[in-house]
Amino acid sequence: MSVELDKKQIRKRAKEILKTGIPKQEAYEQLAEEFQNRAATANVIRRLPSALALKKYGIWNHVLLGLLILTASILLLVNPSFGTALWYGLLIIAVARKATRFYYWVTIMSALGVIGIIAAVLMNEATTEGWIRIGFFLALVIPSCILPIWLMNKLTPAPEEEREYYENENGEQRSWMKPVFKE
Repeated sequence: MSVELDKKQIRKRAKEILKTGIPKQEAYEQLAEEFQNRAATANVIRRLPSALALKKYGIWNHVLLGLLILTASILLLVNPSFGTALWYGLLIIAVARKATRFYYWVTIMSALGVIGIIAAVLMNEATTEGWIRIGFFLALVIPSCILPIWLMNKLTPAPEEEREYYENENGEQRSWMKPVFKE
């Protein structure tokens, strides 16, 4: 069986298990035993939010989703373009699916928005209406810059590693690093 096919099966099964409210550590141990692939299982479990994390921080994910939708809507109303629709569309889908590995891209797009605002200020758009637009857009993009990084660390924190010792079939003492998932 190919590794990629194995990861898809592990991901599908892990989502089912985590939806039931089982902690990530128990899900990891169950899936590692079921699929006999500890590294792939740890990588899949690491990137999925637990039910407890979704309950605790899910509202912030919805806030980020709302900010993205509002920002994309405003940008498309002001200056419709295929690139804006494509990029923000993909980011909205990633945030809606809670695919935290793509949250860095949300931060990058928001940072580009901040750079664009700085450029607008430097180009001396000094009208009252211009400053109101700049202030409103800053109020949208600054939280969109910070929130994804914070959410990534809360929804899918990196596991700690613990050294575990065992004897192999030759009776030799061996060790491996076992991931420990914290809730």
